Amino acid sequence: MNSPSIENRSAQRRRTLLGAKIVINSGGSVFDCLVKNLSETGALIHIENSLAAPSHFTLQLSDGRHFECQVMWRGATRLGVKFQ
Repeated sequence: MNSPSIENRSAQRRRTLLGAKIVINSGGSVFDCLVKNLSETGALIHIENSLAAPSHFTLQLSDGRHFECQVMWRGATRLGVKFQ
């Protein structure tokens, strides 16, 4: 899948560098990641292997916020997600 152009986004994203975790199976599996940018509707996530993440997961930010996510596109080490 290709990265969307900025014109396709429904909300402007802010650059950030937040530690986070991708949580699946009710906490049975957890992957460390970084949130590179964030908006009210989605995020850009850096992860060592994007193929390890399922299409739907919970994103838990280091500041305590969490979001249910749907993967919209994948790169080798990046995920574009939409919040549900």
